[in-house]
Amino acid sequence: MNISEYSVKRPVTILMATISVLVLGYIALTRLPLALLPEMSSSHLRVQVDYPSSSPEEIERIISRPLEEYLSTLNGLESISTWSRTSGANVSLEFVDGMDMDIVSLEVRDRLDQARAYLPDDVERIMIRRWQTTDMPIFRFAIGWTGDKDSLYRVVDEIVTRRIERINGVASVDLRGADEKQIIVEVDDGLLQAYGIDSFTFSQALNSNNVSLTGGYIMSGDKKYTLRSIGEYRTIEDIKKVPLTRNGLTIGDVAEIRFDFPEQYDFSRLNGEEAVTMMVYKASTANVVSVCKAIQEELVAIQEMPSLSGKLTIQVYNDQSEQILDTLNDLKTAGIYGGILAMIVLFLFLMKVRSTLIIGMAIPVSIVFTCAFLFLMRIVGGSDITLNTISLMGMMVAVGMLVDNSVVVLENIFRYRQDKG
Repeated sequence: MNISEYSVKRPVTILMATISVLVLGYIALTRLPLALLPEMSSSHLRVQVDYPSSSPEEIERIISRPLEEYLSTLNGLESISTWSRTSGANVSLEFVDGMDMDIVSLEVRDRLDQARAYLPDDVERIMIRRWQTTDMPIFRFAIGWTGDKDSLYRVVDEIVTRRIERINGVASVDLRGADEKQIIVEVDDGLLQAYGIDSFTFSQALNSNNVSLTGGYIMSGDKKYTLRSIGEYRTIEDIKKVPLTRNGLTIGDVAEIRFDFPEQYDFSRLNGEEAVTMMVYKASTANVVSVCKAIQEELVAIQEMPSLSGKLTIQVYNDQSEQILDTLNDLKTAGIYGGILAMIVLFLFLMKVRSTLIIGMAIPVSIVFTCAFLFLMRIVGGSDITLNTISLMGMMVAVGMLVDNSVVVLENIFRYRQDKG
């Protein structure tokens, strides 16, 4: 018994199967994540080591060569390139296609830990950069503040950032342009030279007196007490009193110490007021449209807070959900127009309303079934597939193929009925 014969003899079974597919497809459409682009990852990795105030020759000798020696033996490595500059070193790694870049990143990090012992002690951190679509922020907005600058960082960090981070689907929030007060030590080089003190001795005295050490334990009966020696700076005066020499010279005698904002080189303004920029990143399994909608609602609630009313201004300048919805709506409209034109052409050739409607119904049913199949791939197969621009463009192109297949199926059904009739 072929498919055509089974479909004619079991109409109720075929109808129930079609309805089940439609129900499953509707559930899939409401649960499939929406994205602008599918998840893509490059086979390139870049290792960046910042080491300013040095020469390219020195960077190559003390940083680039040790990194090359440890990274050149990685599995699947196709090519390695190194750039040495006055600001640091960059190592570009290209791997063969098809490798699991998450595993590769872990291997690169392990090699960097091994090479760390051969790098200068004052190298603060080594960054590994890899391009992938999940690293793109889904929401960007600027915050303008009419109050004093001291309160800006507190409001943004303690209120805005924390309320956005607790939204379901938000992975992290990146803050740009918000300066925090720091302890600034401005050393007078002339005084250092006059007293015969070099910068290394000054730095050692400053760092060695700002420590907190464990002092062991004390047992008193059945109780155990932990001892700690607290030697951290608590005030600016504590820093000024740190001795540099045995004759009583202190840090305050050769340096100016203050608690202030660092010198500002980049400026951000919104409506003429001090502003900061925030970028929101989503979790890998989150729906971009739902997360962006929740962020918008949270920002409205923040602006309506009585303590911030009239002082806080929020301007959204990049909402990825709007791009996604606009693109999906354009593709949906194109698909609908294509299906209608296909039905019109079919009717002109067949001149039968019933046959045209049967073929026309196959188009939306097949698309809904495709969505159900994508949903099953995520649930059962563990795939990361989403509804995005690329997948919907493929569906729209397949609409023409659906018409051809539907005509063939309908012809087989009519042929079977004629043979039996």
